[in-house]
Amino acid sequence: MPVQAGLITISIFALGSVSYFKETYFLLDLLLGIVSLFLVICAGYVMNDVLDIKYDLVNRPERVYVDKLISKKSALLLALGLFIIGLIISVFVNIYYFLVILMDVVVLVVYNFYNKKMLLLKPLLASALMVSVYPLSFALTEGGIASPRRDSLFLYPIWLFLTCVPYAILQDVRDVKGDIEGGSKSYVDIMGRKKVRTIAVVSAILGIPFCTLPYILGMCGSVYLSGIILAVTSLLAGIIIGSDKAFMRGVKINIIIIMLFSLLDLMAVK
Repeated sequence: MPVQAGLITISIFALGSVSYFKETYFLLDLLLGIVSLFLVICAGYVMNDVLDIKYDLVNRPERVYVDKLISKKSALLLALGLFIIGLIISVFVNIYYFLVILMDVVVLVVYNFYNKKMLLLKPLLASALMVSVYPLSFALTEGGIASPRRDSLFLYPIWLFLTCVPYAILQDVRDVKGDIEGGSKSYVDIMGRKKVRTIAVVSAILGIPFCTLPYILGMCGSVYLSGIILAVTSLLAGIIIGSDKAFMRGVKINIIIIMLFSLLDLMAVK
């Protein structure tokens, strides 16, 4: 899921109406928040590309640009600059947004330095970083406006976390060759592909009730129900097909559909 699109959707949900797109002050805060988050994410990717270069040379050599287009030192300075600019911009949103994104930066730096030593904690932390888009949205909207829609946002983070975990695990399964050749102890190699894939499947299935609860509890309407059916069907199809690529595609489609139909449902009502 494009995280910036998630920030927009969740912020609108927190406020309870798409009419806030007409408010200049909200659009300005949203734009600053999106730019700040984009820069921090870019910084994280650049930092990861530097620190994981020996693994990427095995897994995705065609995508390695560090030491080819830019030196390691320059890339790290670029990452540092992006982090700093992103944090500075976040201050102009509000203090709450700054504090949440500062916490994200700290976790992202720790993750990039130590993710190869985290074993199964790695996909959990990666998923937690994705879920941080919810507190960021709450911070951007300063808590939002009390409504059933806003309250549904306390359920969605559980769904997103449980749905992102399988995707992160399957990425590690895909990259296990480079991790081993790079001298890292991969939990995929330690536990076995079959066991970690089972964990991924269980996590994905456990997430399904948490994306259906907003409809069951009357927080969302019939448009959202249509989205749930499509999203769950896509996810289960990806699991049943059996390949890791199909599973990952099913997870991505599931997240995109839930995000899209949440917004469409809100627009239909408001």
